[in-house]
Amino acid sequence: MTFEPGSYCVYTTDGYTALDGYVCLTGGSDLATVFPLGATLSALIVGNSQSSTRWAQIFDGYTKPANNAKPIVSLQIGANSQVSLEWPINVKHGIEIVSSTTGPYLTYGSTDLFMTAWYYKR
Repeated sequence: MTFEPGSYCVYTTDGYTALDGYVCLTGGSDLATVFPLGATLSALIVGNSQSSTRWAQIFDGYTKPANNAKPIVSLQIGANSQVSLEWPINVKHGIEIVSSTTGPYLTYGSTDLFMTAWYYKR
C-alpha cells in the first residue's frame, strides 16, 4: 500500500483470524529512509481471545524483534477481554505490534490477539 505522508491507514485482523504473533504495520523497510519523521500509531484496540492474560507490545522497528526484546509500550490484556490505546506513539523506523505472554519483555505468544490499529506516516 502506498500513500502520501499524513494520510491515515487502518490495519485490522478479520473476525476469524487473530494476529499471527507479529505484524509490522508500516512495511518491511526502514521508514526513516523515505519518511524522515517516521510514523505515528494514533489508536489501537486489542482483544484477547484466550483464557489467560496476554500483552500487546509495540516496538519501533521493521524486522521481527527477538524474544526478550524490550518494547516501547506493553499493554496488558486480561483473559477474554480488550484494551484500547488512545494516545499517539511516534516511531522513527516502523510500527511493530507483537503478541506476548509476558509483560516487560517479549515472549512470543500464540495467535490470540484481534486488533484494529490506526496509523499514519509523517
